[in-house]
Amino acid sequence: MAKYTTEVRTICESKAGLEESKGGNNVDAILNDCWNKIFTTNCTFFDETYRPVLCKKILKHYYRREIGAETAGLWQLWMNTKLEEIMPYYNKLYESELIEFNPMNNVNLTKTGNNTGTETGTDTGALQRANQSADGGKRITAATGSGTTSETSGSERDIHTVEERDLDKDVHNRDAYSDTPQGTISNVETNAYLTNYRHISEDEITSDDKSTTTSDDVQGSTSGSYNDTGSETITYGKTNVLNTTENQNKTHGLNTTEQYIESVIGNNGTYNFSRLLNDFRDTFLNIDLMVINEFKDLFFKLW
Repeated sequence: MAKYTTEVRTICESKAGLEESKGGNNVDAILNDCWNKIFTTNCTFFDETYRPVLCKKILKHYYRREIGAETAGLWQLWMNTKLEEIMPYYNKLYESELIEFNPMNNVNLTKTGNNTGTETGTDTGALQRANQSADGGKRITAATGSGTTSETSGSERDIHTVEERDLDKDVHNRDAYSDTPQGTISNVETNAYLTNYRHISEDEITSDDKSTTTSDDVQGSTSGSYNDTGSETITYGKTNVLNTTENQNKTHGLNTTEQYIESVIGNNGTYNFSRLLNDFRDTFLNIDLMVINEFKDLFFKLW
């Protein structure tokens, strides 16, 4: 029975619609019917499903305490005001309690990489080729009269060899033969009696002069001459040289993409497991009791 003012029990039974007091076995049922009639504020909760749990804990804690106000209506105003003032802070504490982690691990590091790059370049080079062709041959010109021969081609290198020979000499070959052993050798030498006689006459070409000339001519001209003295010109050994230069330009491009996720989780050895466990225990908070203690000034401190 209240001595100085009204007990919380009386207010809860009245809000629950009871006409007479009930025993302690009915406290939970009474609180289920009255908590939302005492805490009527719409302040934010970190979890709305936890609002009735916390409000009934507050009322049950002070169930046999006398209110510290002249009327029940004034006390109810103070209760709702206090709840609105403290819940923003305690919502953060409740949310921090929801974070799950392994207290034995003091390292939890994740690295994510996404690197892209582009590389371009140009390779320049020159290729030189030397092609050589030889036209080896022999051309003989023998005529009376005079004239000039010439030959013109592209860029080439000419090697001229000129030989002049005298054609005025004759070579006479005689073949005398006798198959009669009765005769003497003198008969053969004097052509007195022969079985067979042949007289072969041919021109002999003797070299009087020889000259070789090598020249590099842009026009690549080749010339020869002859005259009516019975000389001949032999030209051979013409060499063509061709230089070729090729320029090569190559362009290349390279696109690279690198993606990775690196995770490091565990104990880096800075602290042993016993210390990590004790540090984790120090973080335990009874947040519900902290909220309940916030309302103690709204009740009489005499009982």
